[in-house]
Amino acid sequence: MILDTIANFSRYAREERRLARGLEYIAGITDKNELSPGKHEIEGDEIYAIAVEYRTKAAEIASFEAHAKYIDIQYVVSGEEVIEWAPVGDLDVVKEYSEEDDASFLAGDCPTTRLYLRQAEFFEIEEPEEREAVKVEF
Repeated sequence: MILDTIANFSRYAREERRLARGLEYIAGITDKNELSPGKHEIEGDEIYAIAVEYRTKAAEIASFEAHAKYIDIQYVVSGEEVIEWAPVGDLDVVKEYSEEDDASFLAGDCPTTRLYLRQAEFFEIEEPEEREAVKVEF
């Protein structure tokens, strides 16, 4: 997992082409209104962004999410949110992995690490092989 400010994205862009393209795309967002909800192809189905608008959930009702195929970059364009991280092995599967969505959903009562993401400032990267889980909360 990586947590840093978007101003430092070039440090990580050297590591892997797909990661670089995703971070470059995010760094290029200058106005939240230019990013409409939905899928935005960067390089076809290999690299894309999914913009969503939502109200964050209380920790008690939010679920953890884990990915197996794609790198997941969390970036808050507007507002703030807290992401809780926990090792997948400490959680129970509540919805099996869907290849179509590249996601499984999990739950559990275990210690977590909280990451605070503020508007247009921080990003967080989850690598698929790390099999991390995040829980959205505010």
